[in-house]
Amino acid sequence: MPKLIAAALEDGWAFVEDGEEVKSIKPPYNRCDALTISHAAIREAVQMYGFDIVDKGFDDWQALITFLETEMVRIRKAFGQNLPPDFGRLLRFAPRETLLRYLDRIEVELFANREWTAALNILTSLLDASNLTEDPQLLGRAAVLLKRANDELRYVETQRRILVERANRNKGEGRRCDPVGGK
Repeated sequence: MPKLIAAALEDGWAFVEDGEEVKSIKPPYNRCDALTISHAAIREAVQMYGFDIVDKGFDDWQALITFLETEMVRIRKAFGQNLPPDFGRLLRFAPRETLLRYLDRIEVELFANREWTAALNILTSLLDASNLTEDPQLLGRAAVLLKRANDELRYVETQRRILVERANRNKGEGRRCDPVGGK
């Protein structure tokens, strides 16, 4: 019975106890992507790289994978990662106050939750707003937020890769192909 112990649900990355081993998994959840890692790597991921402690058991791997996929979609929708295609067009002539509220919410809500991809998506759409591009103060603030979100996202992605690679090297096992979700 797999037990989800920590995850970055917005990305689908997860640490799962499977008997005596702890596995790191990420989309698309195929057999060769399950890496055996240490508990120290999990502590580091939680303390430094945006993973949350979850502690949730599942009847089987397929139930775990279904949960991770469902949560990833739910979180991305909640934070605007699946913006409607005309979102930028809708904002094109938005008043300054509306644009300011978006920038405030990005900084207060999305940045606080480390939702870097959602912030990037919304900020990119805001760049279509003529009231934003014609207002040096709003444009400057949007540029600063855009740079921060981009830098943070790159940092987190790099650190996650390094963490898994280091954990894998420390175990001296290389890639192991263990069943994950029956795929």
